[in-house]
Amino acid sequence: MQKNSDIALAKRPDQASVPVIVIGGVLGAGKTTLLNCVLSENQRHSATNAGQQWKANREIGKLEKRADHPENYAVGAIEFAAGCVEEADLATLEAIETRLEAEDAKLDS
Repeated sequence: MQKNSDIALAKRPDQASVPVIVIGGVLGAGKTTLLNCVLSENQRHSATNAGQQWKANREIGKLEKRADHPENYAVGAIEFAAGCVEEADLATLEAIETRLEAEDAKLDS
């Protein structure tokens, strides 16, 4: 049985739905590993996984690229200290990092 929201989406082809996966867990639980598996199995084109630590890293302007895990590049993922971004544009990520390191950077809380 379809819900009204499903019918509304079907009637509006100009409004594409965006699948969202929310993964929670404690540090070291395997959230990023799970997301990498889901992305490689379902061949998703983009996704982001950010844990609680990400905000702390962002506040001090550090998004550390984890080049020590080359196996992640096999699925097109660039892994950071607190998550991963699949098939991301590296130039865009570097621009974001530069903006976050600016002294006047504002963070949502």
